Order: sequence, then structure tokens, then C-alpha cells
Amino acid sequence: MCESKVIAIREGKEEVLVDKAVELRIEGDNVVIVDILGRVYVFPNLVLAKVNFLQHRVYLVERK
Repeated sequence: MCESKVIAIREGKEEVLVDKAVELRIEGDNVVIVDILGRVYVFPNLVLAKVNFLQHRVYLVERK
């Protein structure tokens, strides 16, 4: 399987939000993440910054 780690970058520091994400979607102003166990996480104040496909990492930053 190809799960990804979802990381928030806040004040120059990385914080792992979800370790094994299998789905990411944008719903309105929210980033919605589903992990390998089916748990759903909603992040209202973050936006997608970049995706590194080789390292299986998704980076989110605070909405401006």
C-alpha cells in the first residue's frame, strides 16, 4: 500500500498530523484526511502546500 504522511508546517516546524493517510480531499475551506483505519480528520485552518510523491508526504500550511 502507498500511504502518505500528512505534515503541517507551522512557524517553520513540521508536525505530523496523520501518519498513514490514504485519502485527501478539499471540502470547501477544509482539508479532509482519511487514514488507513478509516478515521476522518478535518483541518479547517490549513491548505495544501505541496506533495512529495517519492517520499509519500503531504505538506499543509496555515491559511493566510
